[in-house]
Formats: sequence, C-alpha cells, structure tokens
Amino acid sequence: ESTFESLNLELRTQAVLQPLRDLPMNWRDGKKILDQLFKNCATPAESTRKKQLCSTLNHAQQKQVDKVQTCLEKHTMQKLQAFMDKFLERTIVPRLPECTIFQMLRRQSEQEKEDVVGGDG
Repeated sequence: ESTFESLNLELRTQAVLQPLRDLPMNWRDGKKILDQLFKNCATPAESTRKKQLCSTLNHAQQKQVDKVQTCLEKHTMQKLQAFMDKFLERTIVPRLPECTIFQMLRRQSEQEKEDVVGGDG
C-alpha cells in the first residue's frame, strides 16, 4: 500500500468517524458516508477498514461509547495531521520552487561568511 493510498484511506475513515465525535453520536450519517466512500473496496486494506468502521457504527448505534471511543482514539485528527505533514514533507515540498526570501537570506548569509573569511586573511 502506497503512502498516497494510506492517506486516502485515512481521510475517508475520518469522514466516516466525524459524525461520531459529538454526542449524541450520529451513526446514521456515518453509515451514509461509509456507503458513499467505501462503495467499491479495491484493496484488502479498504475491505478491512470498511469492516472495522461497520463494527464501530454498530457500536455507536447500540450506544457502546467506550467501544466507539477506542476506534476514535486510533484515528485522531492529530495523528492524521502528523501523517499529512510527513506525506507533504516527503512528496510535495521537495518539488516546490524555493521561496525567493529564502534565496535572498541564503545569499546574504553566504556573503557574510565570505566577508568574515576574507577579513581574516
């Protein structure tokens, strides 16, 4: 499973779980989102995640808050943010053009180093 596929799967998972984060838990909306986003599971990881989410939605329907909470703790927004930060750092940032201000600061720093080295001699 690629990093992009993992990110995609986690974003869809977050969408399904979002209606369960507030009380009362809205398992019906979670189910609608699950049906839309996990309609065709192309990979074993997607099928497994869909089964886990179905189980969590069933727990929400039965008002088993502690079991729902266990799933929500596995899929926090903080963990998603950390995952996205790493994803962007590895895949997007290296492809971005360097910001002009950083280029100017680097040149200034290099010039200052040359002045110090040149002044010593």
